[in-house]
Amino acid sequence: MKYSSLFFFLLIYSIAQSQKPEIRNFKYSVHWKKGETAVYSISRIKQKEVNGTPQASNFNFDGQVYIKDSTSEGYTIEFLYKPSSTDFSNEAVEVGKYYKDLKLVYTTNSTGSFLKLLNWEEVRDFYVNQFQKSIPASSDSQVLSVIENTKKMFSTEEAVENSLIKEIQLFHSANGGIFSSKGDSLSTSFPNPFGGADIPSILKYQIKEVNKKGDYFLVNTSQKISKAGLRQFFESIMKNYKVTDENELKSFRSEISSFNMSDISELKVQLSSGWPIYIENTRKVNGLKMANTEKIIIKRLL
Repeated sequence: MKYSSLFFFLLIYSIAQSQKPEIRNFKYSVHWKKGETAVYSISRIKQKEVNGTPQASNFNFDGQVYIKDSTSEGYTIEFLYKPSSTDFSNEAVEVGKYYKDLKLVYTTNSTGSFLKLLNWEEVRDFYVNQFQKSIPASSDSQVLSVIENTKKMFSTEEAVENSLIKEIQLFHSANGGIFSSKGDSLSTSFPNPFGGADIPSILKYQIKEVNKKGDYFLVNTSQKISKAGLRQFFESIMKNYKVTDENELKSFRSEISSFNMSDISELKVQLSSGWPIYIENTRKVNGLKMANTEKIIIKRLL
């Protein structure tokens, strides 16, 4: 199996304005109450080019967020996937069927930062079952071996949290941050969806506007993976898949030298409550004979 194809397989399942007064050390707190509910529309738009051939997909669904419990230490939240209330296409109907009855139950700290997915085993089993349904009955032993190894990679709490609940991670991504209008950067990491060490990266973040009259603030963030971290990440994948052929490893290492991955996010959040109003995240991946862009847009409806 070509390793550019292997990575593509993994990727499917696995990142001039007017002058304003400077804002320093801006931080905010969420003020959610037990029993509160909010509804969001969520769009995932994928565009990719494999060996020069463009492909695209777009699917929409809703998410209902329910504050199950609220204490001085944090929140327990339920996120329920729902069929789209704005898109009634055949594709959206199928997406609604796919996510039917999937519920995420998780906790945050007092600032609203994500802590822990409580029902991670249930979420893992849901995706494993959906994954198995998509496997052709005539798959050969090599494909089945890859599938089994992939299932093992997604069998831990860490892997589920890092790769299967991206909407939730984005929903809480601004919570607990301290921002300035000048902009800051720090060394951080992308979560490694397959376990092990995280992937080093540089995170830049900036508060763009605090509008007290309009009751919102805007934050921009960007994150770019480091070349050294990327190489380490792919080496761990090759180890997991027991790749030992030196010629294939040499070819693969040559290909990843041109690989890049970056995330850019824009967030609009209600000042008085901390509920997100609008989130847009774009992940661009280039290399291994592919050019992929995935955009996730989250809008509050109710």
